[in-house]
Amino acid sequence: LGDEQLKREFFQAARDGDPAKVRRLIKAGISPHLNTDDLRGVSNPKGVPAIAFAAASGDRETVEIFLKAKVGVRKVETAEHSLLAYY
Repeated sequence: LGDEQLKREFFQAARDGDPAKVRRLIKAGISPHLNTDDLRGVSNPKGVPAIAFAAASGDRETVEIFLKAKVGVRKVETAEHSLLAYY
């Protein structure tokens, strides 16, 4: 699989709250710091970090993987990109 497909799978795993798959993809070289701007050919809101999808999943273990990888949640100016909007 190409990097683009792995990135898509990574976001899907984060959104699904699949910690085993998130962990496996990070070990395969996918950065936990990705955001939707890193996905080509997929229409998504701009600049949303993968950790936001993990938080929206509600799976604690998946979110902890991102936090242990030192992924930060930056302040986003618009409500469209807030964690509350994803919730």
